[in-house]
Amino acid sequence: MSKLPFSALVATTLVGVAACGPTIQPDQLAASIRPGMTQGEVYKRMGPPDRGYLTNGLDCFQYDLGKFNLGSSRNVPFSVYFDDSNRVAGTARVACRGRRI
Repeated sequence: MSKLPFSALVATTLVGVAACGPTIQPDQLAASIRPGMTQGEVYKRMGPPDRGYLTNGLDCFQYDLGKFNLGSSRNVPFSVYFDDSNRVAGTARVACRGRRI
């Protein structure tokens, strides 16, 4: 077997094995956000927000957790509210309110 087809076979196998690894569910990810975490820690864990809002002068990151009802076209929102020190003040399963940033 020449090196090119063999390399392609090995690469395909490795990608397939990597795809079988455990995937963190959105619920688990959302549950890992705790009061007092910094905005940077939330970014590392959740990635950039789908939308950002300014609510009463404070930041709110909104994430779409996905569709829990297969017949629905709407994503389930998950909001992370920050205090004036840019630390998590709380979370909610509702959309952020306020001015979009």
